[in-house]
This record gives sequence, C-alpha cells and structure tokens, in this order.
Amino acid sequence: SISEIGPWPWSREVMANLVRQVNDAGAQLQVHDILYPVGERDGDRAFASALLEGNKSIIAQLPVVQNQNSDVKSGVLTNSMIGVSCESNGQGINFPTAESFIGSSDILASVPKGHIAPIIDPDGAVRKLPSMICFEGSAYPALAIAAFSQLGVDSSWTAEISRGDGFLAPEYLLTLTSIPGMGIPIDSNGSMRISFRKSPNAFQSISASSILRGEFEPALFDNALVLVGATAFGLDDIVPTPYSGFSPGVELQ
Repeated sequence: SISEIGPWPWSREVMANLVRQVNDAGAQLQVHDILYPVGERDGDRAFASALLEGNKSIIAQLPVVQNQNSDVKSGVLTNSMIGVSCESNGQGINFPTAESFIGSSDILASVPKGHIAPIIDPDGAVRKLPSMICFEGSAYPALAIAAFSQLGVDSSWTAEISRGDGFLAPEYLLTLTSIPGMGIPIDSNGSMRISFRKSPNAFQSISASSILRGEFEPALFDNALVLVGATAFGLDDIVPTPYSGFSPGVELQ
C-alpha cells in the first residue's frame, strides 16, 4: 500500500476515502490503532466527517506513562471514563498516571478515542495494557475498552470496578455498564492481560490499497469490527509477541 499510495502519513483525503469504504461495506465499528496528531492539513474536516459518520469509528490517543521526562502536551485528550476514580478511594487500584500526552487535533476532538500505551516488560515484551491511564484526575480507557464502550446500548462511557470474588477470580473486575454481563479482569495496577490465544493468521487482513480500489469482498466487513493499523516495518510500530519478535503493534489490539 505504501508503494502504491505513497509514504506515510497519507493525506487526509486518502484516509477519509478509506474510512468511507469500510463504513459502506457495513462495518459495525472501525478501530484505528493510529495517532492523528495536531497539525492543520488539507482535508481535515472531510476526514473528521467520515470518522463521525454513524458513530462507527474510534481513533487512538497516547498518554505517555513510561517516559516521565517528556513534557509534551500535544492536541487534546478526550473520552474519559465515568465512574472510574484516579483518587485513592478504597478501590485499591493504582492506575498509571501520565504527565504528558499526544492527542488529536481540535478538529478530531469529537471523534471517540482510546489510548494505545502498552506496558513494556524488562525483557522488551508486551503482555499487558493499562485498562485506564490517569491524567489530571481523569481516567482514559484503552482502545480495546473504548471500542466496547462505543458499541454499548447507550452513549455513556461508564464503568464500575469490583473486587474479585472466589479462589480463581481476578483481583478486580472492570464492568462496562453499557455492555451488561461483560467483565474485564484487571490486576491491582489496573492492567489487563492481552489474549494471545489466537495466532495472527487466524484474522483476515486486507491491504488499504485494495480497499481504496474497491477490490475486496464487502461481505468480509459486514457487521464486523475492523482494525485499521500500520504493518510496514519501516513505520517503527513493531513489538515482540509470543508469535514473533517483530509483530506490528496493531496485533496487540
């Protein structure tokens, strides 16, 4: 796709067309594991309009946790989670706190978002993600949690935290009030373990260039959750997983 469309980042017009093609194919939700940072660009408003169409898209933002020397505050952070406290209130959970962040441009402020900050273990592997990251007293959910919040029965992003009950229960359970019966196991640091039960080969992938040309089977996207992310090694979004020492970061989602 890069050789056909051009170097990354692509124009906002290209991304708007990509979003519309995925929506038109019937996707239930498209989840962009991509940062769209500050910087006025041609086509910004058309891109925002495509992302907001039908409330069927969410994009990434990045509160910075593991590099506390950074003082970057770029763009805006949005879509904090209601009902999750960053204060010491007896929940016993120590959510990580960010001092800086890379958010989106103001034009994309109304597009729903989730964070993509991983937890990097000493050996360089990524096994967990913070379910929430706190910034200035507000808790911002991970992209995966944001996706289910957006799919919920109501528009409020609200969650509750309870202690695990039982010998094999998790330390805590994060439940989204918009998805009755769905619980997310988290530990005392508010982290959730990534499931690597399925090989990346179990998921179907389609190149962006094929979608833009209309050379794909729309039924593949019908009522599906569609992840949009970079897989080219030269874009520096490479992480080790149990399947490979150099997997594209979108596989974590």
